[in-house]
Amino acid sequence: MKHFMFLEADRALNTAIQGEYNFFLIILSVLVAITATYTSFLLSERIQTCEKKSFCIAWLLAGAVSLGTGIWSMHFIGMLAFSLPLTVQYDVLTTIISIVPALLASLVVLKTDVTKKSNNSILKLILRSVLMGGGIGLMHYIGMAAMRLDGEMRYDPGLFSLSIVVAVVLAMLSLRIKQWAEEVGSHIIPQNQAIIVASIVMGTAISGMHYTGMAAVYYFPASIAHIITKSIWDPDVMALFIALVM
Repeated sequence: MKHFMFLEADRALNTAIQGEYNFFLIILSVLVAITATYTSFLLSERIQTCEKKSFCIAWLLAGAVSLGTGIWSMHFIGMLAFSLPLTVQYDVLTTIISIVPALLASLVVLKTDVTKKSNNSILKLILRSVLMGGGIGLMHYIGMAAMRLDGEMRYDPGLFSLSIVVAVVLAMLSLRIKQWAEEVGSHIIPQNQAIIVASIVMGTAISGMHYTGMAAVYYFPASIAHIITKSIWDPDVMALFIALVM
């Protein structure tokens, strides 16, 4: 929990360390999120048309892996886009664990696409959105907890809460667009175009949650010396690992 703490009432914000963003990597992170979402939505369409159960399971797993790893990759590309005047490294185990919520959330959400009947309930749509938004948020903050630096991280409670709301609301909008495309959208615009729009919205949800979460965190000089364990990744190694995952 020492890597996840909220701002104290007496904390002076003017002592926070300022960082900078690489806008090329920001754009890349958003494109990764949109592409991964689009791929997973296309794979979920295969689930609805496949005849053999084993094929359905294969398409489902492929879609969940595509979306889950896309969320994870987007997050850490976004992390690498932000530079601090400090040495930043990442705990290996925490980094790997952070992908699990994204994979599970993606699996649960895409599983409801096996039959179109599962999409008809507003309550189920809300549940899927909460699961998707919650999975994105949990992945983000576990990933943030993997950071190891000679400083302290503190979260603004308001922006922290807003980041989860952004993820859930935009995920709901994205899933609703996809549902509309499956039900009546084909009579207005081609279904593939509607899926592209839904993918852009979901990619925006993933990215919006990440960068709202990044805005919620403040970095301060360490009040005590931090011990960095040996089980760490340098940013360059992290970048190579992300490339392999993508």
